[in-house]
Amino acid sequence: MVGAVLVASRSPGIRRAGFAAWVVGNLLWLLHGILTADPYLSILFGFYGVTAFWGLKNCVALGTPCDRAQPASPGANG
Repeated sequence: MVGAVLVASRSPGIRRAGFAAWVVGNLLWLLHGILTADPYLSILFGFYGVTAFWGLKNCVALGTPCDRAQPASPGANG
């Protein structure tokens, strides 16, 4: 829940912290799923972990697109 609150921020740094919180939380759930031999939990949080890492990577690499306070540049829709 902390990650969701942080990702909703307009600050790129706080958004990065939110994605980082999701990465850590999902890794812990994935570890729990592996240790309890629960394939459903492992697959679910493995997928969530990948998408959270992807979001974190995009925030770090792209910077501006993670800052919702900035207007979109012309032609940003493709």
